[in-house]
Amino acid sequence: MPLVLGLLVVAPRHLPETERRTGRFDLAGAATSTLGMTALVYGFVRAAEDGWGERGTLLAFSAAAVLLAAFVRLEARAEQPITPLSLFADRGRSGAYVARILTVGGMFGTFFFLTQLLQGALGYGPFEAGLAFLPQTVVLFATVQLVPRLAPRAQQWPLLAGGLSLALAGAAWLSRLDEGTAYLPGLAVPLVLLGVGIGLALAPLTAAGIAGVAEGDAGAASGLTNVAQQLGAALGVSILVAVFAAAGGADAGAGAAAREHLAHGVSTALSGATVLLASCGPPRLASPRPRGRWTRPARGSVLAMLHVPRTHDGVDDRVATEEPLEIRVRGEAVAVTMRTPGHDEELAVGFLHGEGLLAGPPAAVGPTADLAGNVVDVDAELARPMRERRFYTTSSCGVCGRGALDEVAVHAPPLPAGPPVDRDLLATLPDRLAQPGFEATGGLHAAGLFTPSGELVLAREDVGRHNALDKVVGRALLDGRLPLHDHVLCVSGRLAFELVQKAALAGCPVLVGVGAPTSLAIDLARDRGMTLAGFARGGSVNVYAGEDRVHA
Repeated sequence: MPLVLGLLVVAPRHLPETERRTGRFDLAGAATSTLGMTALVYGFVRAAEDGWGERGTLLAFSAAAVLLAAFVRLEARAEQPITPLSLFADRGRSGAYVARILTVGGMFGTFFFLTQLLQGALGYGPFEAGLAFLPQTVVLFATVQLVPRLAPRAQQWPLLAGGLSLALAGAAWLSRLDEGTAYLPGLAVPLVLLGVGIGLALAPLTAAGIAGVAEGDAGAASGLTNVAQQLGAALGVSILVAVFAAAGGADAGAGAAAREHLAHGVSTALSGATVLLASCGPPRLASPRPRGRWTRPARGSVLAMLHVPRTHDGVDDRVATEEPLEIRVRGEAVAVTMRTPGHDEELAVGFLHGEGLLAGPPAAVGPTADLAGNVVDVDAELARPMRERRFYTTSSCGVCGRGALDEVAVHAPPLPAGPPVDRDLLATLPDRLAQPGFEATGGLHAAGLFTPSGELVLAREDVGRHNALDKVVGRALLDGRLPLHDHVLCVSGRLAFELVQKAALAGCPVLVGVGAPTSLAIDLARDRGMTLAGFARGGSVNVYAGEDRVHA
């Protein structure tokens, strides 16, 4: 309680407040999910006590099935669901949730039954039993502290695979215990293996559970990660209790016979914990895959995909990643663009929107049926028929490959009068862009979406400045934010025609950049009623169009 109270005082001073949104609490979803999972856990506990065919057990499992089915149906129809079902659309993220349930279930089950063995069969007192877990606790906390330093070098996937493998080895070793096992090495060594393994695995599983979600769903994804952990603990212990009871571990008796029965039951339960951990592997189940790159092992976080190791003059360096991406609409190839991997669905949707090709939000975006690498397929209605020619764009040109001027001059409606923005604020927006990839390589552009008060809503990086903007617009479209009438877009490079075009089609009335605008960009901005500001650096900014929105 003191820690919670301290956090309540400190958090508002150090954590930025997110944009407030009105809404309605999903009471029906919360009730059906909570009652459904409670019934499921109770069913396992009841089965351990009274048997699988007992009436109360069957009723508990039946109630769990009905309530959880109702929960899924309610969430699919709710305007503001407590658990957006779209969070499960990404296989890597769903795998991370399942793997977390299994991992935590095996871990907590091991804690619970080892305590029974230590005190009931090996003669440890409560304090001695607590001390027996100290080696595991120490290495677990030490490993968790070390993981952030290892992640940029080893990446998330090897850490996850190695961690789950070590945890599996430790659990398998513990499953061989009996009433005569000595603490060293029979208990201490496998506990250390389990501690190191769990410490290595939890951080990548957490990252995979929240990676790539929409800004508005970040809280739900974080909550779902914690729910997976709590659910894993409850389900793991309840399932292993049923295994323990089936093995006769709770048989009445006294003396050596009772200790033997208890040790056998605990050993069987720990074998069940080993099965839970083994179900996570090969650990590819929980591999955090970047969406749109489905044929090779994930390379970790989006930041890790932004740059690759290279050398110059014999010196190690990090350079920006550039790879091709094929964009398809309902299986038909539309464009190939050179881009930096990461947020590929956003790039595909943003590109199609910027070309005026989408008749509305896509029904789905993701991998192709054959799971081809570097390919994203968009399920959407087209606003106009495609010509025989297909687009090819490089990472430096957003309008290359067009066959006629009418394809460049994509129609965008005039923009509304607001919002008013402060000149000094416009000058500082580039400094507020999140650019970790640029800091590592110096070779990436960035685009950011801001509120009129200067709060960063989201930012994306790419080798192409138009790609970075496409990713931002694509994310906004998928989140239902378009048109961006009450927002400001900022880009890290020069302001060419295609950037103004994309911003205008997204309905954003203000575009600011670090570099210089071109004549065609200024003409288009004036024609569409957009505010265009360039040379935003060093506390100053030049306004080339839409001066009426800018306040001194």
